[in-house]
This record gives sequence, structure tokens and C-alpha cells, in this order.
Amino acid sequence: MTWRDLDIYLEMPALSEVEGPEVRVDRFLELGRRLAAAIGPRKASFTDHLHFPATENVPGLYWGIHTDILSRGGWKINVWGVTTDTCARLLRHAESIATGLNAETRTAILSIKNEVCRQPRYRDTITSQHVYDAVLSSGVRTLDEFWRQIGDR
Repeated sequence: MTWRDLDIYLEMPALSEVEGPEVRVDRFLELGRRLAAAIGPRKASFTDHLHFPATENVPGLYWGIHTDILSRGGWKINVWGVTTDTCARLLRHAESIATGLNAETRTAILSIKNEVCRQPRYRDTITSQHVYDAVLSSGVRTLDEFWRQIGDR
């Protein structure tokens, strides 16, 4: 983790059901209201990546919450409401990353991400996934090796 960011994927079987889209969105909006009441965020944003083209590779409903309640300096909490299939896919992905972690790969990932996350292209054309792939699949261990690996992305 290079900054205080927590990702939560909430399995919402109702997203796959026949209910109208307004009912599904209303339920997720209510969750956001309850979270706001509980943690008093300084900022919260909702995005519907389920019914509109996704900017993320996650079809679902999204709350981005910024809060100072957990620590000084704040946290960003990303809450995704996703279908059962999407949740299973995301869990498999997380497990595949976890199986490749050891002291060496963990150190390499954190070291590279700590530098890469400060780049203007980070989260646009370069993502954490690029770092995970470079370290876990290609054996990259240094920042210089990472830049050579990704080329001109």
C-alpha cells in the first residue's frame, strides 16, 4: 500500500436479479447514506459503472469516500457493489497476487509503487496492476527494470 486506500467489494446478488435499475441503485445509495452517517466523510462520490460505460475494469456501483475518522491524514475507502460473478473474479485475482507474494516480491512491489504512484501517468496509463504483473510475472525487482518492462505506455 503506497497510500491509505481501502478497497471493499460487496457482493450484491440483487444486481443480477430482474429488479429495475433504479431499485438496485437506490439500495446502493442507501448504503452510502448509512456509511456517511457512520463515518462522517469529508467527501463522497457515487458512480454507476453498471449501467454506464465503465472507466474501471469493474462493472458495478461505486462509492469513493474520503475520511479522517480512521487516522490523521485520512483514508480513501472505495466501496464497490458487484455481481456474484464479478466478486468471484476479483477474489480469484486477489488470490493470484497473494500466492506470488514473499518478502522479495512484496518489497519490490512496494518500492516500485512508492515511486510510480507519484508519476502523472499513474492511475491513467500506468496502474498498480502493471507493477504486480511486472514483479510477479516478469521478475522485475527495481524501478529501472520496471520502466524498461512497460516501455512507452
